[in-house]
Amino acid sequence: MEISTYKPPYQLVFEQVNTNRAYLFACVHAQAENIFCLDLCDVVRCDSSGLALLIEVKKLCVKLHKTFKIAHMSHEVWALVQFFGLDVVFEEP
Repeated sequence: MEISTYKPPYQLVFEQVNTNRAYLFACVHAQAENIFCLDLCDVVRCDSSGLALLIEVKKLCVKLHKTFKIAHMSHEVWALVQFFGLDVVFEEP
């Protein structure tokens, strides 16, 4: 079974968090499968608001009984995850 993946815009930053939230929440609700995979291959910039959004999406998946996966997280985003101590929340890429 192939898992559908969703790609957020190339920036997960404060200025775009509301737009990104609306898009990603709609994707989670529209996903018929029990796995929601977020492909971060195009993300070139992420700040603490972007990480908070990823946590919100993960919480929504848990609420809807879906598994949350992240694919292609860059080393820069992973470094930010580790800096904020969120490596216990997200899997290492």
